[in-house]
Amino acid sequence: MSAASAKKGSSTGHGVAEDAVHAQNSVESLVEYMVAHSRDASVQGEVCKKIAALATTDEGALRVVEEGCIGNIITAMRNHSTHSRVQELACLALRRIAAHASYRNKIADLKGVLYICSAMQNHYNKASVQEQACAALWNLSIGNSYCPVHHQKNKSRILSEGGVGCIVEAMKNHPFTAPVQEYALGILWNLALHDKGRTKIGKTGGITYVIAAMTNHARSARVQEQACAAIWNLSASELNRQKIDVQSGIQKIVVTMRNHATNPKIQALACGALRTLAADCRLRTRIGEEDGVVAILTAMRGHEENRAVQERACTALQHLVAEDSTRVLILEENGIFAVISAMIHHLLHPELLDDIRHRRTRKPMLYVNVRERGLMRSIPLQKKDLKFKGRMLYTDLWAAIRRSDPQRLHHVERALIRDRSQPRVDLLRSLAGVEAQRSRVLEEVKSSQRPGLVHTETDDKTKVLLAEQKRKLDKGKEKEKDNGAGVFRAPLELLSQGTNY
Repeated sequence: MSAASAKKGSSTGHGVAEDAVHAQNSVESLVEYMVAHSRDASVQGEVCKKIAALATTDEGALRVVEEGCIGNIITAMRNHSTHSRVQELACLALRRIAAHASYRNKIADLKGVLYICSAMQNHYNKASVQEQACAALWNLSIGNSYCPVHHQKNKSRILSEGGVGCIVEAMKNHPFTAPVQEYALGILWNLALHDKGRTKIGKTGGITYVIAAMTNHARSARVQEQACAAIWNLSASELNRQKIDVQSGIQKIVVTMRNHATNPKIQALACGALRTLAADCRLRTRIGEEDGVVAILTAMRGHEENRAVQERACTALQHLVAEDSTRVLILEENGIFAVISAMIHHLLHPELLDDIRHRRTRKPMLYVNVRERGLMRSIPLQKKDLKFKGRMLYTDLWAAIRRSDPQRLHHVERALIRDRSQPRVDLLRSLAGVEAQRSRVLEEVKSSQRPGLVHTETDDKTKVLLAEQKRKLDKGKEKEKDNGAGVFRAPLELLSQGTNY
């Protein structure tokens, strides 16, 4: 045996190992072959590759887990830590197994997170290793189908094993490799769901590379989706919001919305990110200066049928309307019409409008989000209301408010009366109360001799306010100093996500 052969031990050639592994007809024989050739890097890599292929189905994943393949994969990673192909294919196998919620704990309990992070550190210059490792960590951080929140235990392990540093380094070392950026952003999105994760990402410099990915992959829809989602969760931290602003993150979000105007998922995620950023009173003017208001309204008009876009956009506007400069922009861009259109398109189910109009049933209440019931009880819309456009829509909607029957509210069950109004209703009310002189419609309402009914929040949830009472209440609220949260009283919403196979 030559010195070179002795150094390699019993390692076989790649083609020979592939043929030998392919000849194994069952998972049991595959595991036996893997154990018998535990020191052969080529065999270990090919077995991991075959395990990854088997684990793409529920049945296959169950078989490989029952035969102890997770432990064998991690043993291969430990024995061949310097072999990049073994590390890549082992991470691929763990990624595929972790796509099934039942086995994520098993991988973590066998120190899978530790060896994935070690692979990223030892092979920082190998894009293929970084890609599969980030994807595996992404899957490990997700909960199960019964609890679709992210897996806190595994996220804690990722943080404690230095996973954030490994992910940020991967983004830094492979800035133009789209899959690496996409999967790295995916795991950052997950980790940023909780305070400890988003703080760690901010301190490690992750925000810099999130925004760099948006710049380097401006035309990649998948990268932009993950980046917008990551910014959404990261911006729940005040310090992170400042870093996002300093590094032109708002501008990048707006550019993404322009470049992917027809992609509803990107528009919804971008609106969600702007919504969280706009919760900071110091950033509202910046959003207006960077054409964020225009981008939000453009998304609403371009995706009228998409509920996620409309809801997140309306809540972003609800924050922005608290700032004088952005409120003027919203009105100048006819934002109120976009809001009313969103209300009409998504408030009521068309097939139930007639019953609601004629008060024949309260059953439709069961099919609508509880925060929307306030408007349902106040405005009896018809099917033709879905076709309204422009100013006619606005005038007729206000006329419907004035014609509402107050007795309807007094006969609704107490549990329904206590429901909070929907953000879209609050936004309409805010715009109307502050800028009444800008609309001839509101002048008409103001000059009306008969006070109109307005369904709004009161200390006593069993009562409603008349228009005159509401104007006095709004006047008092205008004197209160903005504390940074604006008119939006609901807690900031963070974003969870699904599994990456």
